[in-house]
Amino acid sequence: MQLLTAVSSMAFRVSTRAKLAILVRPGSTEGFRFGDVPRPNETIVGATPLAEDFIRVANEADLSPGEVMRAEAHGNELCLANIDGTVYAINNECPHASWPLDSGFLDGEEIVCPGHNLAFNIPNYVKVSPYDPGMKLYPVKVEDGGIWVGEG
Repeated sequence: MQLLTAVSSMAFRVSTRAKLAILVRPGSTEGFRFGDVPRPNETIVGATPLAEDFIRVANEADLSPGEVMRAEAHGNELCLANIDGTVYAINNECPHASWPLDSGFLDGEEIVCPGHNLAFNIPNYVKVSPYDPGMKLYPVKVEDGGIWVGEG
């Protein structure tokens, strides 16, 4: 389990296994306890900016608008979908019956499952029942000719 804390308008990840995080607080020897809110001039030592958690999973040229493809990031099998030039990353598993969504196709904003032809709206997914496990969207950025996926 991890804790996200805002520091100087950047998000940082700090392990909650530690009992005490080290905080650099100018002119003070106070410790920093989880739940404390750092002031703008304070820094959490050893924290990792979330931006570093993005992994390059494909070349931008490999995914044209209207196409889907399989990728892996952070130990997860993903389906990348290019909807009108915007790239989305979701779990590569149909929320209904676990079919691989990269074997399906896009119909506008919806991905059509190859198993039962069920369609799921990727940008605006809504659970259809309490038993629906949901479709996880991962953060994506497209830059330097690559598609990068965050942990989410």
